[in-house]
Formats: sequence, structure tokens, C-alpha cells
Amino acid sequence: MAYRQPKAIPVDLDKRRYFFLSMNSYAAIDDELGREGAWVEVLETLLSQPETKTVPIKTFRLILWAGLIDDDPELTLQQVGALLDFAAFVRVSLQINQALSGQLPDAPATSPEGDDPNAPAGPSGNGATPSATH
Repeated sequence: MAYRQPKAIPVDLDKRRYFFLSMNSYAAIDDELGREGAWVEVLETLLSQPETKTVPIKTFRLILWAGLIDDDPELTLQQVGALLDFAAFVRVSLQINQALSGQLPDAPATSPEGDDPNAPAGPSGNGATPSATH
């Protein structure tokens, strides 16, 4: 898997701000929702919606806020919501979705036969194990 160094995404709202999901961001999402690991569900929701109009507004506001708190620790959820009208919501959500999708690791490669390239080599030398014949 290729690792891509995450980059802060410039977001123009009331001023130029920088969106970056750090460990602080993930912890803030967990704190806000009151449970460990909630950030995973939030990211999955955001990244699984190809159309910005289907992203729940509270989910988007939460992820945007969490991604801006390293840039501005005093920023609140309500302030982030006040910075967004519908046009800004569509523009910023597209930017963030594209940037986050580009930072995910690549899917593992498979050979045309579907063999696992990381499996130990079998007698055929390609990682496949021979089928038993009786």
C-alpha cells in the first residue's frame, strides 16, 4: 500500500482556513458524540456519499469543525455552521471529499488470477496452492 502524506486543505469560509484531520480531530469527534471510535463511522459516512447532497448536514458540520480545530482551537460547531450557506456546503464538501479520498491508501494489488501476491509461493511459484485431485 502506498502511503500519501496528508496535506492541510485550504478552505475559504469567512477567511482562509486550513482543514486537516489530525488525532486531535478524531478525538474531538469521539468526545462530541460521546463514544470511542465514533470518528470511523463519521468518516465512512462522508466518504461513502459520492453526492454531496446526500451527506447528512450534521455529519458534514462535525467533520468540518473537527478538521479546522487545529487551525483555530476556539472554533465551535455553531460557528462552523454559521459560516456555511448551501453554496459553501457544496463547494467545501466536494473539496474535502476529494482530498480525503486522495489520501487513502491504495487497494492491495492482485494478480489477474486473483491470487494473493503476498501469499507464500506454492509449488507453482505464484502463491497459489494446487488443488487436490483424487
